[in-house]
Amino acid sequence: MTEPDQTDARSVPGPVGICADVFDHWRALCRQEAAALGIPVRDQIDLLTLPKSARGNFFLIERREDRYLVRLASTTLVDNMGTETTGKYLDELMRPEIYPARRALFDFCVHQGCPVYYGATLAAPTRGHIAFRRILLPLRSAADADIDLVCGAMEFLSAQELADGPSTATSSALPEPADDKGLVFRRVFRSDRWTDWSDDPLPLDETQVSR
Repeated sequence: MTEPDQTDARSVPGPVGICADVFDHWRALCRQEAAALGIPVRDQIDLLTLPKSARGNFFLIERREDRYLVRLASTTLVDNMGTETTGKYLDELMRPEIYPARRALFDFCVHQGCPVYYGATLAAPTRGHIAFRRILLPLRSAADADIDLVCGAMEFLSAQELADGPSTATSSALPEPADDKGLVFRRVFRSDRWTDWSDDPLPLDETQVSR
């Protein structure tokens, strides 16, 4: 796992566990010749070459206009969430009061071309609230496309494991609804380091879509 630059007071530890495995794999894809402007393309993603630890937790989500469509949700995700999510939009899977804050994380990943790592809880149909860590990684559908896909992994935890993890304040640059109590921490990876969402120096600017 890539360690943060300890000389920068704003740097925080990066992902752990399955999320770390997928993040390291994504960074290796970024260095391949097939990557476009440092962002991997869809053809580089092969489930057979993913870290074995993450194959059951992997997802692929496509941005369609201003919505996010689940293109692939692996078996562990479906089992833990209690429903098949492939072919559904995120706004169909999340409660209306939660969705804007979660969508902001996906928007940031796509518009800025930056990995996002966060911990939260979700309400599964048959299991109540489930704690998880999730990493969002930008991807292009083709070399000449804008960033229009998000891949990554979700790792499910006990409530105590999530409570023992890092926390972060709400960002003034990226406001979220005050009633979204499910988010426990949010971090972004930019300039080769992880920082808390609230410490990230650049606000979300939809005119700065990564090419």
